[in-house]
Parts: sequence; structure tokens; C-alpha cells
Amino acid sequence: MQKQRSLFATWAFILVLGFVSASDANASWWRGWADPVGTWNITVSFPAVPGAPPPFKELIAFHRGGTVSETNSSLHANSANPAVPQFNFTGSDGYGTWSRINRNTFYFSFVKIVFDGTTNQQAGYLRVSSRCRIENGKFIQDAADSLTELLIGPDLDAPLQVVPFGGADAEGTRIN
Repeated sequence: MQKQRSLFATWAFILVLGFVSASDANASWWRGWADPVGTWNITVSFPAVPGAPPPFKELIAFHRGGTVSETNSSLHANSANPAVPQFNFTGSDGYGTWSRINRNTFYFSFVKIVFDGTTNQQAGYLRVSSRCRIENGKFIQDAADSLTELLIGPDLDAPLQVVPFGGADAEGTRIN
């Protein structure tokens, strides 16, 4: 009986140890898997979108547990003089989620609240969704794998108008 308890305790310990190791968010780094968790300093550009903003800087943080936070140098709360004058908007920081697709590829999405630059009233939302990858320690996003949309109106799920901006290229490095 004592031997059975000892064997059971050993197996239980091994199972718990394995569960703890596997449950550590993105503990798979030791298997050669890329870990996006951390803050990335990225340059974003819209290569094929007429009238799009010029390249800008973005800080995006991938958090353990699958959440994302973002801010950038183009559309933010202090952008009283927008980088692109034809879009008279300011915006909040962005918040959203991320998930792993495979060893080095991830999907993320975030939303910003957008305000009319003249009245400071909420005009709608900006939604960004993308597939990105980490290669040789760099964050890479291709325009073909991303979509940026301005959702006009007070309801995120039922906007009055959707203005697609197309995809953006992005590349950056992790902040250590």
C-alpha cells in the first residue's frame, strides 16, 4: 500500500510539474518557438494606400494571457495636428487580443476609439487586425496579411460606415 501511494505521489508530481511548465504562457520557447510577449518598437507604413499616413512609429505590447496594448506616433490622444491633414481625427491607445497560429506566426487585433479633431466628440473606432511573424528576433507584418478599418458611428459592432485603409507593412524589434 505504501509503495502504491509513493508511486501515485511521484506520478502526480510529474503531471503537476508538466502542467506548470506547459501552462507558462509561451513556455514553448525552449522548443524553438518564437515568443511575442514583450513590447515591440515598430515602423508601420501603408505602401499601396493613396492618401494614407506617412510611415510612423508604433509601440505594441503582447501580454501573457493573450492581450495587446498599442500606441503610435500618428493617431493618438495628443495628435491635435494629425500627421495626415485629410483625416481630422485623434485616437485613444489601442487594446485587443493575440493568439498563436504556429511556431513563429501570430494573429492580433486591437481597437482604438477615434475622436473628431474639431469637436473632440467620438466619431467611431479604428480596428486593426493582422497576422505577423517573428523571424530572427524581428517583428514582421506584411500588408497582404493585415487590415485597418475606420468604423464610423457609436456602435463598434454595427458601424454606420466602414472606411477600409487596406493593409500595412510593419517591421520592428523588441524593447529590452
